[in-house]
Amino acid sequence: MITYSNIKAYNQIWSPMGRYPMIDNTIFETYAEALAFATTNAVAVVGNIVTVTSDTDPSKNGAYILICDGELTNASQPTGLKKLGSDIDLSNYITKEDLVNIYTYKGSVASYDALPLVNEVGDVYNVEAEFSLEIEQEEGDPIVKHYPAGTNVVWNGEDWDTLAGSVDLSAYATKTEVSEVEKEVEANEVAIANLTTEVAKKINADDIASDLEQINTNKTDIETLKGNVSDLQT
Repeated sequence: MITYSNIKAYNQIWSPMGRYPMIDNTIFETYAEALAFATTNAVAVVGNIVTVTSDTDPSKNGAYILICDGELTNASQPTGLKKLGSDIDLSNYITKEDLVNIYTYKGSVASYDALPLVNEVGDVYNVEAEFSLEIEQEEGDPIVKHYPAGTNVVWNGEDWDTLAGSVDLSAYATKTEVSEVEKEVEANEVAIANLTTEVAKKINADDIASDLEQINTNKTDIETLKGNVSDLQT
């Protein structure tokens, strides 16, 4: 296996200032020219880097390291080229074309029912009005999901798929319900205030009646005392 230390040891013109050993005239138009240089030119050294710029096969353009399949010595002549980065697995990555083809924004429609019948996979529309969809379940009855105005939907090849999850607001009160509760609370507050006033009036009336009764009792007692005094004077 060729290592960086091998390259440093056997490349007589290795430059410590560069990441890779370099020689003059390492840029070639075609892969064939680069390969011929690597395998036949006496100045070609294992570990050198060459570049192919204009091959008729675009996949062959790029940077290559000169390699040797046999035992590596000071006199080893490179036997081939290995493209830098050729051993990197990019199969799990998406390409620019994949990105372009994911979604295509087509515009807006007034309602879900107004979505077009003929579409391409990835077509996206904005639905201006709120809507509801019946969603089939693996078990049990289907459920109804509600989507707010402005929800985006994409054609998946068979049906429209929403690009945002539905929001279950069943546990929350609506503005109308909150308004009705506020009106009820306000009416109850007025009723309580009126009742408090009436109770206060009643309490005052009872106090006045009690005071009048006591006054009358006192007047009777006074008259009785006056009579007794008169009797004593006579």
